Amino acid sequence: MIRYPHTLAQSKALAFSPLLDTSLWSALLLISLIVLFLLLLVNQPVHAQTPDRSQPPQLGPPPVLKLPSMQEFKLSNGLQVVMIEKKNVPLVQINLVIRSGHIDDPQEKTGRAAFTLDMLDEGTTSRSALQLADEVEYLGAKLRCAAGNHLSMVSLHVPVARLDRALQLFSDVILNPSFPTEEIERLRKKRLTTLLQWYDQPNQVALIEFYRSVYSADHPYSRLAIGNEEQIASLSREDFLQFHRTHFQPSNAFLVVAGDVTKAQIQASLENQFAGWKAKDRPQIHLPGIAQVSKTRIHLIDKPGAPQSVFRIGRVGVDRTTADFYAIRVMNTVLGGAFTSRLNQNLREKHGYTYGAYSVFDFRPLAGPFVVSTAVQTEVTAEALKEIFAEFHRIRQPIDEAEVQRARNYLALQLPRDFQAVDQIADQLVEWKFYDLPADYFNRTIDNILAVGQKDVERVAQQFIDPDAMQVIIVGDREKIQAELEGLNLGPVKTLTIDAVLGRKPRND
Repeated sequence: MIRYPHTLAQSKALAFSPLLDTSLWSALLLISLIVLFLLLLVNQPVHAQTPDRSQPPQLGPPPVLKLPSMQEFKLSNGLQVVMIEKKNVPLVQINLVIRSGHIDDPQEKTGRAAFTLDMLDEGTTSRSALQLADEVEYLGAKLRCAAGNHLSMVSLHVPVARLDRALQLFSDVILNPSFPTEEIERLRKKRLTTLLQWYDQPNQVALIEFYRSVYSADHPYSRLAIGNEEQIASLSREDFLQFHRTHFQPSNAFLVVAGDVTKAQIQASLENQFAGWKAKDRPQIHLPGIAQVSKTRIHLIDKPGAPQSVFRIGRVGVDRTTADFYAIRVMNTVLGGAFTSRLNQNLREKHGYTYGAYSVFDFRPLAGPFVVSTAVQTEVTAEALKEIFAEFHRIRQPIDEAEVQRARNYLALQLPRDFQAVDQIADQLVEWKFYDLPADYFNRTIDNILAVGQKDVERVAQQFIDPDAMQVIIVGDREKIQAELEGLNLGPVKTLTIDAVLGRKPRND
């Protein structure tokens, strides 16, 4: 029978009995041995868990992109609207897209579209520029206006709680710009200052000469979107009013909406603001054809004392609707579309000539350019150019399937990133609507990328990368680099000054 102590003295005697003391120490010793054994076991090498560092880890399958369904509807005046609801983030992005831009400028009025869009938020018939800016800031919104080659856009980014008030400002800027004279003159001086700054910006000089050399003088792609000094000086308030009257109309526009709103909510709000916008005939323009570069030429623009040489190299590419869109993107990723691509690995990692070298196909409604961009140390200009052309030749040779797979995965893994924020979603919808892409375009994009095969990549490389027909633009120190460039025998070397590219320096008094 177990007996329990009934007095404090009995309890103390039991607590300090020799028998209990020995048992306690035995238990502690046993626990210590178990812990030591476990520690030794953990520190023993487990060969089955040793990572294999001889090969890069295998990538998992690209994430599946499944977007909410796109909704399309029209306002009572015929203005088309496309939207995607993005819940749980109380923000809305609304873009008005006008299907007109730089290409619609007459040659003598080059820069009109860009100037007009810059002026939209500089005052309306009921608000000054300062009042507009104050109201936009008070609402926590962002209002942007800009012109591109083929489209112009007014965009609004705003919290859902302030949407209706912000839409009033948005529509006022679109429908009722006043183009005040004092703001025109302020922006005119700003544009002339920009032109003046370009004389000290080799990247800008190279890009301007690149477009002029790749496209004919009568094509809008060859012109400065901002215009030259004479064109900027000649543009008047009437020019901006004319562009607005001609191109800002429902039949030449569409709206894109992305954010935490329903179709019923946004349709009613948009109807309130745009119902009075009257439709007219859509303007039509006719553009000259585009001829491909016929042979390789080097345009050397002298910048005495330049510590580096800036390159723009390329030719006419393809338009956005090409059936080879995905194959070209995969091929260009192998060549120069990613940090691990061949051009960057060669010029940066292997030779240390540059901080970065990249290539891009600029897809547009008409054939946009293919261009390689980099800047290298002056003393290695010729060597770097030689390596770039070596990569042009190498991309036309058989390509390893593993390299093609890496390029496919790189593009597929990038896609979901483009749909994180409401402004990104809206940008994607603009492209989808502008190019009239299929309804399932986004949900099938990853499959289309992964379907590009090795032979597809080799075929488009042969078709679109021609080392014997490239325009090479280099801005650098002619005295130090011309002889070596001529020694490469890639093509004739034409020398220019910066003034010959940009014209005489503008006065901005």
